[in-house]
Amino acid sequence: MGDRYELDVKCAYCGKINFDIWYAPTCGALTFICSNCKKTNFITDNFVTKKIEKVEYDDVYNALVFTSNMLSDDQLKKIAKEMYEKLKNGRKHRKRI
Repeated sequence: MGDRYELDVKCAYCGKINFDIWYAPTCGALTFICSNCKKTNFITDNFVTKKIEKVEYDDVYNALVFTSNMLSDDQLKKIAKEMYEKLKNGRKHRKRI
């Protein structure tokens, strides 16, 4: 349904580089837990990390739009709303299986 990436990204909290982070917004993989400080980071559509408390709806929506290749705008908006609410309600990071 969308693009997937493996990234090396810097933690927005402590600055440590985290390697081989799986990023696949259409699969729900928008965040990672830092290997150093153990805080959850959000990855934006331009592969920059953001503190989870600073994430806005548009960040989630833009990540989905950037990586989606088969979803309508209405589907993207619905999924983005659900994901955003989960992030803001403190749901844990979804681990790669």
